[in-house]
Amino acid sequence: MVKSKQRAFLAGDLVLYHSLRNRTQRMANKLWKNYFETKVEQLHSSDPHQWWTKTKRILKLPDSNPLANLDCQGSPDKLAAVINDFFVSVSAHLLKVDPAILSKLTDENSAEFITVHG
Repeated sequence: MVKSKQRAFLAGDLVLYHSLRNRTQRMANKLWKNYFETKVEQLHSSDPHQWWTKTKRILKLPDSNPLANLDCQGSPDKLAAVINDFFVSVSAHLLKVDPAILSKLTDENSAEFITVHG
């Protein structure tokens, strides 16, 4: 069909060319839609990790870097300091723990505060 479309264009038959061009575009769109519908159907049978991996590939999303939001350039020591500063800033509103209380805690007492979920 593509060759026929090109021949019609080169021959100057614009009516035939436009007709074949439109048919070619409709066919391409239909094939494109079928391709992605098939890919999505295959995702339903895969596990969630594969589902997201393939979805990101279909959408052409870039691989995410888990450290991309950190403002850190340089050594691993600097990265550790940036992460520590973040956690300190998140917990800055909490009251400080009195060291005297910590020294009184024993394994027997701490069992009262620990609950196991399972």
